[in-house]
Amino acid sequence: MEQLDNGGIIVIVDYKGQRVAIPLKEMMLGVNRPAKQSDEEYHDRTMRVLNRMIGAEIDFVIRGITGEDEERAAVASRQAAMNRLRRRYYLTSSSNGKPQVRPDRIVEARIVAVSQLAIRVEIFGVETPIRNRDLSWGHISDCRDKFFVGDTLYVRVKSVSGDTPENIKVKADIKSLTENDVLDKLLALKPQTNCMGKVMDVTSGVIHVDLVDGVRAIAHKCFDRRKPGRGDDVLFVCTRIDEEGGVAVGVISRIVKRNI
Repeated sequence: MEQLDNGGIIVIVDYKGQRVAIPLKEMMLGVNRPAKQSDEEYHDRTMRVLNRMIGAEIDFVIRGITGEDEERAAVASRQAAMNRLRRRYYLTSSSNGKPQVRPDRIVEARIVAVSQLAIRVEIFGVETPIRNRDLSWGHISDCRDKFFVGDTLYVRVKSVSGDTPENIKVKADIKSLTENDVLDKLLALKPQTNCMGKVMDVTSGVIHVDLVDGVRAIAHKCFDRRKPGRGDDVLFVCTRIDEEGGVAVGVISRIVKRNI
């Protein structure tokens, strides 16, 4: 990103060695901006998003050429390109009378940003986040270890809403494309079963645990006087099975070994 003399922000894209400048307002990052969000909060959030997008592959439409000789640069709009894609793939019916991108279809997506607990993908002009719980049947404590900006992957479209290019929203997941190889082990767990496991993450009061047999578990309580942390070996007591979520739900009775 570069800041202009007038304070404006432009995003610089490399296209076959050619410098392409996209004004911030043409990056289509503020579509879902909360009504009460201040300009400063919006700017800070936008900068964080753009930093995570460095290295991403994006589409754009050329709007004009500025400068002369070595300083010549193309000025483009990502928003225009994304709206074109949305009309073509979401709002135009194909020969079967349905749009090409619709629920339950498996489509290719680009990874445009990665954070610890989620990745952000672009599916033919629509960006959508996919949380770590929807990426794999196993628990992923840090998405940055497995997913990288610029990569492409296949996702399953779960839902599509909106009837204009500006308000289309998509939900997708990846784990439904793979077989749940620990489902039988999960269903074999009975209430009050005690299992050894390792804490993978603690977020918003939820303790994520990988049990020794590969089953993913979550606990909302820990009866040890110490607070569990990532890497701790714990004794997990199963209280119920969340078959739809693919996890065992229970409590941590004690911390067996701290990860110090």
